[in-house]
Amino acid sequence: MKKIFFIGVVFLFALNVKAQDYSNNQKIVNKAVAPLCPFFYLGLSAGVNNPYGLLGANFDVPIVQKFSLGAGLGLGSWGTKFGANFKYYTKPCCMGWAYGIGFSYAKGIDNFQTSLPTVATNGVAKEVSMNLLPQALLNLNFYHYWRIGVNNRFYLQFGISSSFSHSKYTMISHDVLDDTGDKTVKLLSPGGLSFGLGFQFGSGKM
Repeated sequence: MKKIFFIGVVFLFALNVKAQDYSNNQKIVNKAVAPLCPFFYLGLSAGVNNPYGLLGANFDVPIVQKFSLGAGLGLGSWGTKFGANFKYYTKPCCMGWAYGIGFSYAKGIDNFQTSLPTVATNGVAKEVSMNLLPQALLNLNFYHYWRIGVNNRFYLQFGISSSFSHSKYTMISHDVLDDTGDKTVKLLSPGGLSFGLGFQFGSGKM
């Protein structure tokens, strides 16, 4: 009986050592095959109230695996637009859902000409000229990133963009917009619900 008990103890000890060796080896293998993350993303984006305009170029630099700093430049309905942001990701390598906060600046357009209803024409549209004034914006956005290939990623973005700038335009022509014309310009100015999409190429490893 003692011999059987001794053999059982030796067998359990050997089994435990084997299990620990397998666990340690598996950790080494997992670490060896774990993907390295790009340290720089560069791409294009498009959208409505997009932080970088209707169409723009942008980049993101991961600080660590779940945080990044980004910036971009593009063109929109209010002229040149540029901005910067900070993002937190729910998955490593800056993938999955992300939450972003950032600022944008729309430069505006000088001597912008269009047809709008005025007080003098009793609501009938006429050719007017104005300066579209610069707009500073706060952006709060949600993102979802999908890995494409090894290093690249595609994303969708939605959120809200809020303007700090109260004045939207000044008239050059000697016209006064009626209520409809004034609301039209303000509606077209930057700010409001935002939606965008983009694609970025990843480079390097971190």
